[in-house]
Amino acid sequence: MTPVADFRTQFENALSTLRKALPRTQVYVASIPDLKRLWSQGRADPLGKRVWKLGICPTMLGDADSLDAAAVERRETVDRRVRDYNAVLRDVCAKDRRCRTDGGAVHAYRFGTGQLSRWDWFHPSVNGQARLAEIAYRTVTADRG
Repeated sequence: MTPVADFRTQFENALSTLRKALPRTQVYVASIPDLKRLWSQGRADPLGKRVWKLGICPTMLGDADSLDAAAVERRETVDRRVRDYNAVLRDVCAKDRRCRTDGGAVHAYRFGTGQLSRWDWFHPSVNGQARLAEIAYRTVTADRG
């Protein structure tokens, strides 16, 4: 996994590059979804587990049925890292007056298997994309008071 400090630097550099080229551009940053929830939802489906065996996000999804100490710690490490990444997104965006985050709404969204793509059981399905679009619309159009 990318170290948090590198993630911060890369995001800051990307936003800085955008600001130099297009200083008035509005930016919307969605939080990273809850990958632990993805694992907990998808592991109940035999097809999802077979697809994950192809190597999709093995740190979280590999050996989906394993609940031994190593697997639990591996998943907890990913969960902590996603939370740290989301904190970076919030912190960096907060320093830019034309940047708005979803306030963690995508991460908090309690999706089910109906919102997962049947191709990879990782990315959003059409239904999942629609739910994420609703979250984005509410956030982008909300009064910033």
